[in-house]
Amino acid sequence: MADRIVLAGQVLLEGAFVEGWVAVEGGRVAEVAEGRPPQRPLETGVILPGLVNAHTHAGDAAIPPPPEGMAPEEVFPPPSGYKHRMLDRTPPDALVAGTAGFLDRMTAAGVVRHSDFREGGVAGVEQLERARARATHPPATAVYGRPRGLACDAHELDALLPRVHGLGLSAARDWPWECLVDVVAHARAAGRPVALHCSEVAREELSRVLELGPEHLVHMVHGTPQDFRDLAAARVPVAACPRSVARFGLRSPVVEMWRAGVEVRLGTDNAMLQGPDVLMEVAHLLRDPQVAGEVPPMEVLGWAMGRAKGSNTVAAIGIVKGSSELALLPSDGSEPLVLLSRGASLGARLVLGGGRIWRS
Repeated sequence: MADRIVLAGQVLLEGAFVEGWVAVEGGRVAEVAEGRPPQRPLETGVILPGLVNAHTHAGDAAIPPPPEGMAPEEVFPPPSGYKHRMLDRTPPDALVAGTAGFLDRMTAAGVVRHSDFREGGVAGVEQLERARARATHPPATAVYGRPRGLACDAHELDALLPRVHGLGLSAARDWPWECLVDVVAHARAAGRPVALHCSEVAREELSRVLELGPEHLVHMVHGTPQDFRDLAAARVPVAACPRSVARFGLRSPVVEMWRAGVEVRLGTDNAMLQGPDVLMEVAHLLRDPQVAGEVPPMEVLGWAMGRAKGSNTVAAIGIVKGSSELALLPSDGSEPLVLLSRGASLGARLVLGGGRIWRS
């Protein structure tokens, strides 16, 4: 796209919303400024950097949610938890179709990038690739694959690792330790990072998990204040999924992590549980009295956007010249953070991602 377009409204710029405008040309932000736009805008609304969904399981989209009252330890752990049984029973084409729809809905919610944990080994990665081909406007995907079982099969890993961004493993407590160490070593040798779920069902010994050198962790629901200080010292980010854990009567400890200096990111988790709109995670937290009483709302919004690893600076949040990512949401004239806190999925009118524009 070489044509120049102008967008106007409430623009997030250097950590604050201002009345302004953004010009996009050649698939990138060419100008961003306060004040009246120099020409009639193509769209008006709330203009944000492109959203980032830090943790998804898009392959779950075609399976029904678990029965009411089923505990997390019955739903998630491989190989016999509810989720894995349902994935095995669902026809592959249905999984592909469900995933494709989920990806399109993610872009329609303003998400330009997501990190997806893919079960099922090479076959699971291939399903995601087919879903991306079937989707009409998928966001960019960082694929974190995993072996089919809880074993270190060198041949399987050699086939899997070249096709993924990294390994996205279930909790360390699910694995025989020696086997897990071998899997991580294999990934390291291939130049691939490793991410894990951690302290989701019960607290895990964080020092052992940090020995694995994870790129990031997911959940940390049962982490301790010392765990969070150790994560901050190690500069290991955590992808929190507040709505997902709330379904099981749990609370994501984002306040405690933020207070300790952990880089917090937000994800929507399993597609069988809720949709891919990461701003719904923001709304969930903004309506939580404990979060609202301590964490600046702009900081919470920043958790749904991409920032350099280790950056917890609110001033780093905003539209920047040269970026190839943004999302424009509808506005009713309310202050944007008030609008975002209402808990209604707004949907995006326009999304710029990867140099391409999608419009609703």
